[in-house]
Amino acid sequence: MIKFADSKSSMALTIVSIMLPIVLSSSIYSNVYDKIKEIDRWEITAIFTLSFLSFLILSALTIFFSISVFKARSGDANEHEGVIYFGHIAKFTSVADYEKKVNEIGPNGIVKEYIKQNYIISKIAYNKMKNVNEAIFFLVSTIIATIIFFVIESYIYIL
Repeated sequence: MIKFADSKSSMALTIVSIMLPIVLSSSIYSNVYDKIKEIDRWEITAIFTLSFLSFLILSALTIFFSISVFKARSGDANEHEGVIYFGHIAKFTSVADYEKKVNEIGPNGIVKEYIKQNYIISKIAYNKMKNVNEAIFFLVSTIIATIIFFVIESYIYIL
């Protein structure tokens, strides 16, 4: 599940990375701003500006939530020194030290460590999926804003 979250997030970043230069270069190279000044109608200027700002804001939100997927939130894992989490295991100086700690904890302690680790992993996976869903929502919104932007831009050239 976490692997698919990262893949979906990567796709959202890729799509927005492709859309940003297309929209930005479209409005710059097509001289749409000169055409808006030429038309001199405040409602067209407002709608065009609003659609362009919507696109930029939605793109930024897509990028933010997509990047948030990659940053695992494991704050709870670092609150205690366990023997299951790889970050804690790596802190032991030798296998003998690690084995000694595992033996000190005993079977009941190991079960408690697995319970803690499952809880922490579930929280991380939940946060990742929540961020993926937000990124996809804003990606779809960005695509819609892009379509509206190009329709408005085309309309301005018809005038």
